[in-house]
Amino acid sequence: MNTVQSVLYIDILEELQKNYNFSDTEGIFGVNPGELLNSFVMFSGYRDLDLYDLFKVVINGQVFYFGTLEVEYTWKESRYPSAMREFQNFMIKKLDFGYGKMLIRPETIQDKVQEIFVKSEIDFTDHPGFSSRYYFVAEDKGLARSFATDRRLSLIEMQRELYVEVNNNVLLAKFARNVNYDDCLSLLELGELL
Repeated sequence: MNTVQSVLYIDILEELQKNYNFSDTEGIFGVNPGELLNSFVMFSGYRDLDLYDLFKVVINGQVFYFGTLEVEYTWKESRYPSAMREFQNFMIKKLDFGYGKMLIRPETIQDKVQEIFVKSEIDFTDHPGFSSRYYFVAEDKGLARSFATDRRLSLIEMQRELYVEVNNNVLLAKFARNVNYDDCLSLLELGELL
């Protein structure tokens, strides 16, 4: 982490710790964090992935983990592709029920075009804002619909470009951008409420 990022990150953590109780931890639900994080499809696009910080958080009886990753990826959108390194936060939480595998991510133009030819996305008529902003796919659509309560869809819909992946009874949420205070706060609130 470079000096500017390090100072910013430490300032964010200090501010968050005024209102949230973070405790250091070595594992996530008794599992090696690296192994658990590598089991998520969401992290497969990174060239390098290093766990920088990990904290156990308890809010109103809800236990979850809040962490920071140093990620490296190739920026292909420019004329001269280059490797980028940044720090991203994530939240991981154990759910009360196994929902199979599902992924919720911001919907792209490519997704919308693909949907014309092949219908793979799960849409929710009661949540048109969610359905127009997010791409939701799952192995089992019945389990996915039972996961997608009004409360959960509304919480996700309120976020700007949130990524959510569920592996059976473990939920991972993150933003695919550099660490910032608002995203950290959103992930902590989602940890309590999702």
